[in-house]
Amino acid sequence: MNTNVNSSWWVLFITILVFSCKKSTDKPYPQPPVVPALTVNDVSQPRAAVGTTLRFYITANKTTSSTMTFNYSLANGTAVSPRDYATASGTLTIAPNQTQAFVDVNIAADPDNLRQPNLQFTLQLSNPVNCTLARTSATGTLITEDGAYLPT
Repeated sequence: MNTNVNSSWWVLFITILVFSCKKSTDKPYPQPPVVPALTVNDVSQPRAAVGTTLRFYITANKTTSSTMTFNYSLANGTAVSPRDYATASGTLTIAPNQTQAFVDVNIAADPDNLRQPNLQFTLQLSNPVNCTLARTSATGTLITEDGAYLPT
């Protein structure tokens, strides 16, 4: 029996085995989907003698084929509910292939038009589904510093 021939067969067998069992690199591993990130921007507007609405826009950085939902709530700052604004909370939905939703906040009237420091409150976002929150809160500012009358 020729050992050189037997050795050659073993080398050939091992080589075929190694190359046939090697994982293919032309098919990358599946990547987890990247979900949209939501942002909300600060807003401000002058307070008026009649009630108005202040609108916060919530924007996704990309579309998705899934429905996105998240909760929102308002929190007092120097503006206090119900004196300065109507408190609100709930769940918002952004439909598939859309990128925007909004929250309208009812602002109380200031019939006296008093000059005072600006008033602020916070919109808070939480519990995102099929999205993430790039920014979880925004400030609403009621501009009152330019009122016509000084408080007495």
